[in-house]
Amino acid sequence: VEASNNYTYNDKNKDHSRISIMAEWNIFRWGADSDTVEQKKISVEQSKLLQIKIRQDAHMELKGKYDNIKRIKSEQKTQKYLLQASREKFERADVRYKNNQITYSEYINILNFLQSNENRYYELKQEFIQAIDDYKNREE
Repeated sequence: VEASNNYTYNDKNKDHSRISIMAEWNIFRWGADSDTVEQKKISVEQSKLLQIKIRQDAHMELKGKYDNIKRIKSEQKTQKYLLQASREKFERADVRYKNNQITYSEYINILNFLQSNENRYYELKQEFIQAIDDYKNREE
């Protein structure tokens, strides 16, 4: 839509004068500006929500790493007692084997059990060190 108005005033004593007023408005863009503003508001809100989600994800990841440390530490403590019991059982079995009170097969089974517990104990130590490193080296 376009509107214009011209007014010409002629005075015999003065030079020619002219006043013109013009207004222009594109009706097809009506509401486009408000839509753009609304889209920007939505984009800002989405950015805020994304930031919140990123912080929550980081917090959950950090909590997961801390919980993993606690779990490994607890399992390590249990494994330490199991290893101690396995060593005591092996010491008794060693004496019994030397006195021919158990078979070679029983002796080897007890030895394998001890070695299995030792391996698991040292695996847990390594897992614990790795979990601590993961926790300390987290991305902030």
